Amino acid sequence: MTGEITIIGSRDKHHRYPSRLTVCADRSLAMLAVRQQLRHPPTTMAIKVSIVDDNEGIRSSLAALVRRSLALELFGEYPDAETAVRKIPRDPPDVVVMDINLPGMNGVECVRQLKTVLPRLQ
Repeated sequence: MTGEITIIGSRDKHHRYPSRLTVCADRSLAMLAVRQQLRHPPTTMAIKVSIVDDNEGIRSSLAALVRRSLALELFGEYPDAETAVRKIPRDPPDVVVMDINLPGMNGVECVRQLKTVLPRLQ
């Protein structure tokens, strides 16, 4: 028994993020479906993610996780809030992963400044 379900969730009227779930009772069919999806990834719009963290190890680990996801696109990595406030508004992502305890301007103040310029930013 095999079937396919497409789930479409919407953040707002401009963004739609479909997800595909293939259901198989047979393990070999399931593996075939996974291989097929890897060869032909969905042509949906990925969620654009930027990361702000002063710790290079954490920042690069988060970036690696985002890169592995078909549903996410790494849009930027920033080592401090000042750089993020300067560069993110030029080409805004959908989501920012923010370290709160940043040196200089902290993450809370950075989010406040970004939200005044980009109110839809998550």
